This record gives sequence, structure tokens and C-alpha cells, in this order.
Amino acid sequence: LLLKPCYVEFEYLAYYAVKLTGKLSLGSITDLEGIEVKRFLLWLNVNEIRVDFPSSGSIYFQVGLI
Repeated sequence: LLLKPCYVEFEYLAYYAVKLTGKLSLGSITDLEGIEVKRFLLWLNVNEIRVDFPSSGSIYFQVGLI
């Protein structure tokens, strides 16, 4: 748990809620809640994070409208 919500500037502005939830499995986090990114004027929910096996060195973020 975070002590308070926070914003972080990566390639895009990202928002992290106090509590993050999701289903953790090998190579992915699905049904993710609590992370959003700002694209243009829209806040998009990050629904899933996954990586390749074997590792390609890339991390993939699945986003959708809130």
C-alpha cells in the first residue's frame, strides 16, 4: 500500500492509487486496478501488464478507457 495516491512522469503521466489490485500469474498481472496513465486529455486505466517468455526485455501495458 502507498501512504497516499501519487503521480509519476515517465513517457506519460502515471497515477498510482493508494491500493493496487490484480491477479498475479507467471509473466502477467491481469484485472489490474489502481494504475492510470494520461494520454492527450484522457486518463486510461492500465488493465494488464505482461512480459515475454523467454524475456525479450520488453514490458507490455494493456490500457483502456475509464
